[in-house]
Amino acid sequence: FGQTVESDSLKVKKPKKESIFDVFSKHEILEASLTTDLSKLEDPKNSQAYWDGAFSYKTEEGVDSTMDVEVKLRGRFRLMKCDFPPLKLKFKKKNLKKGGVRKKYNKMKLITHCLDDKTVSKELIYRECLAYQLFNVINENSFRVQLVNMKYYETDKKRAQAKGMGILVEDSKQVADRIGGKKAKEAVMGDQSLNTEQENITALFQYMIANVDWNSDKTYKNLAMIESDEEDEFYTVPYDFDFSGFVSAPYALITKAHGQESIRDRVFLGRAKTVEALTPAINIYKEKKEALLQEIDNFDLLSKSSRKDLRKFIEEFYLIIEDEENLGAVLFGQ
Repeated sequence: FGQTVESDSLKVKKPKKESIFDVFSKHEILEASLTTDLSKLEDPKNSQAYWDGAFSYKTEEGVDSTMDVEVKLRGRFRLMKCDFPPLKLKFKKKNLKKGGVRKKYNKMKLITHCLDDKTVSKELIYRECLAYQLFNVINENSFRVQLVNMKYYETDKKRAQAKGMGILVEDSKQVADRIGGKKAKEAVMGDQSLNTEQENITALFQYMIANVDWNSDKTYKNLAMIESDEEDEFYTVPYDFDFSGFVSAPYALITKAHGQESIRDRVFLGRAKTVEALTPAINIYKEKKEALLQEIDNFDLLSKSSRKDLRKFIEEFYLIIEDEENLGAVLFGQ
C-alpha cells in the first residue's frame, strides 16, 4: 500500500490506505474467530467497558492472521433476548498500522447469531445483511456490511464454544468521511439542522422494510448522526434492522402505539408531512426499483422461497408509492 509514483516533473499522490473493513470485504464470507473471556458475555454490565480478546481471520491467500482487539457488549433488546449477544470490536491501532491499513477506522459492530437455532439464525443474519445492502443501493451515505462466519473460543481452550454467521458493520468514522463530516457527539438539533433529502430517503427506506424501531426526533434511535463539515447539517444513517418486517425476527415486537397489528405493517415515521415533500425521495426509489429487486434475486445465500417472499414484500411497497392518487392517505392519513 501507499507507494508514491514519480516522474521528472510529476509527483502522484499516494492513494489512501485501505481500512481493515476494506480488507475484510474482499471476501464473500469472511472466515474468522474471536478468542476472549466468554463468561463476560453473560453480564450486561460489560456493555460499559471493553475487555481483551484476539480476532483471527483467513486472508485472501488463506493464511491465518491474528490481531489484538478489545471486546464490548452492545445493544439493548438483543442483549437481553438473544442466546448470544451482539458485540463491538475495537482493533488495536498499532496492529492496524503494522498491517499497513488505516488506524483511524478501528471499531466495528459485530451483529452475532442471536438464536442457538442455526437455521433460523442464518436466515435472520442473511435478511438483515440484505437490508443493509438494499440501503447501499439506494444511498451511498450508508453503512457497508460484511458477512462473517464466526467461531468463538474461550481463552486457552482449543475447541470453539460457539459458532454462527454474523455481520461486521463498518466504522461510523469511515461513513462520516465519505459524507464529508464527522460523527456527532450529541444529536441535539432542530428541524432545520437535518439534511432533509437524507432524512426523507432514510424514512422511506424504513417504511419500505416496515421498520418502526427508529426515530429522527429527540433520541435519534438507531441512526448514526453525521455532521457535515461544509453544510452545517446532520445526515441520518440508519442501522439495526432486525425489528423490521423485512427481517421478521421471531423476537421482534409489534408497536401498537403506531397501529401495528403485524410486524410487517408499514408505518411512515419520517418528518415529511406531505407527498410533495417526499417526491424527490420517492423518485429515487422509483429509479432504483429494478436494482433493488435484482439485489434480492441475486442474494442466493437465501433460499428461493425466502427471496420470493422478500421480493413480493418490496413489490408491495412499490404498489403503494406508485399509487399517486391514494399515497397521501396511506402515508399521512390525508
